[in-house]
Amino acid sequence: MRLTDLNDDVLLLIDLELNLRSTRNLRQVCRRFNALTRARSLWSTRLRRLIVNKVPVPCYVENYDQLDAPTLEYLVHRMTFEPTDSGGTYPATLAKFNLALSVTWLRLVAGNWLFVAASDNCESKLSCYDLSDPSTSGTAHVYLPSRVTTGKAEIQNGEIIVALGLEAQIVFIVTLCKRKGNNVIRELARLERSSHVLMLSGALVGCGIRDGVNVPHLYRWRDDTMLDIEPPPGGLDVPSRRSVPHSMVTWGTKLVIVRSHCIELYDMVQQTISFSSIIETSSISEVAACPPSSNFSHPLQLVALSAQGIDMISLASGHKGEVSLSRETLVQPPVPPPIPESEFFPGQPEIEHPLMYGLCVGASCQRMLWISAGNAVARIFRHPLQIFQRSIEPHPDEPSSGSAIFEDLQDSEIPALYGLGILDFDEVLGLMVIGDCFGDVTVFDFSTTKNYVVYPRLTADMAKPYESFLSALPSNPVPTSSKTKWGQDHLDLDSSWMVAHPDIILGSVWHWHGVPGDFAWLVQNMLGFPGEVILQAYRFDTEAEELGTDVILRVGQRYLGYSSHQEPHWYSWPLGTTDLDILPGHGSSAQAPICETASAIRTMFHLFIDRDLSGYAWPRCDRWKKLRGRGGKIPGIPDHEPNSISEDSC
Repeated sequence: MRLTDLNDDVLLLIDLELNLRSTRNLRQVCRRFNALTRARSLWSTRLRRLIVNKVPVPCYVENYDQLDAPTLEYLVHRMTFEPTDSGGTYPATLAKFNLALSVTWLRLVAGNWLFVAASDNCESKLSCYDLSDPSTSGTAHVYLPSRVTTGKAEIQNGEIIVALGLEAQIVFIVTLCKRKGNNVIRELARLERSSHVLMLSGALVGCGIRDGVNVPHLYRWRDDTMLDIEPPPGGLDVPSRRSVPHSMVTWGTKLVIVRSHCIELYDMVQQTISFSSIIETSSISEVAACPPSSNFSHPLQLVALSAQGIDMISLASGHKGEVSLSRETLVQPPVPPPIPESEFFPGQPEIEHPLMYGLCVGASCQRMLWISAGNAVARIFRHPLQIFQRSIEPHPDEPSSGSAIFEDLQDSEIPALYGLGILDFDEVLGLMVIGDCFGDVTVFDFSTTKNYVVYPRLTADMAKPYESFLSALPSNPVPTSSKTKWGQDHLDLDSSWMVAHPDIILGSVWHWHGVPGDFAWLVQNMLGFPGEVILQAYRFDTEAEELGTDVILRVGQRYLGYSSHQEPHWYSWPLGTTDLDILPGHGSSAQAPICETASAIRTMFHLFIDRDLSGYAWPRCDRWKKLRGRGGKIPGIPDHEPNSISEDSC
């Protein structure tokens, strides 16, 4: 009997046993097979089988039984892809955006809406791209009064809610909506004098900075109410709690605040947030919840990255409400490749920074990505940065190293991982987004070997029609503060100190202007003091064995000190201190880093940009020049030559 002699029901049963490639080949045979392989019942059955086998459905797809046949086929295709080693090649490109501004934040929502915040020192722009509608109507742009430094996005009742923390101490709550058939971004609420968004959970936004001081608090944006958080015993003005936390998470009626060496628990009762307990743990540089739990009786799981690898931290409640912590290693740090000793290459220099950073948990909390510098630290060879991935669930065997899926090679047309690369991904759909400080943004598609012409949306359009009373954000650039306010605090210092002013270009003092990877960037990202870094005074210590520079700076209301010639390098004074000097007995205390991975990000930035500019072991590629060719400006100093910022001041 020939295959064409079978009835449709039998053919559909046979087709269910074929893989997806064979099904697509079968539809090329004749019109009848073409119609059968497009039947909705076929793809609906395939989807149900995947669900029975516990293949995750995207968390934002709720009524998948109501999807049409082409979208069901597309969803099944996406759910059955497996991420594999890239082998030095790139996945397909779904979308590409070459901006004239440096990317500071991005988020992919529901596998379709891509939010990108980008800025320089003159303007700040927020864009939303509908990947299924690349036309003008599917793209929205607004301008903000300051650089976006943090943000969270969430789907609430079928709408996209985005909370943004701006450098100028403003928190914006925005949404995507429709106006005359076009997507537009509208403001829902704003909180003045606050910044650094750590959490978005329904009506609650967790912030880390208030009035220029690192004070965790909550903002209930739907009724414009701010909620204070009771500080732990000893207060917040101590070295271990002066920095912003890594994260905030709601866990039933608990609020969880994650810091670099502990986890703080708070009870949320109506409008009161009272301190409960502190659980000490080993170091944490980056952390993500996967996912937050709304039930206190269910464990809360956090993925934490440190110099020792990637761990799963589980918080579990006991019979009397006590909370216990367990920590299990998922991924061990990479081992750099050996370098044979020779007359010309004396061996691998000592590595003083972590080899993993950029932890990112997928939209459905099934897998995680991170950037590995394990090979790139071998400076004398042409080794790229790599993106690794791994499932989040603990494996029964020993911790793994994960698998590489992307390499930062010499293609200047794609974003550079070393350019302060920002990642987001949807592990079920096989999509990954990379943005960098050079203005490049690309959406990569791991589920296909060729670019899709049509990208179906899996959910209803989340750009809802709204009434006109919602505030409209500017659609044209608005002025942002670009005047450097160095040395204007008039500190009472002895004659060894010199007042800082914007024209200083002396040694390491120049590296406080806020360009990517400089010392001001370290203060914000490694020490945990976000905000504008304002240099106040400096001096050169001529009595030291090596010429060193001492610096006093202010971020918000906090004064910090830096000394290049002694350990520790960083110092901080209690709020209100006026007797400032980086000497024992002058009230300063050592300020330890809270994010050790920031040093790796900075090191890789300088290493690779030097290679790009010099052409050593790479085709020469000046990405800053390409940014300026698009009309962009280098962040921090718009008129400065791009070569200067590649100089490593370490």
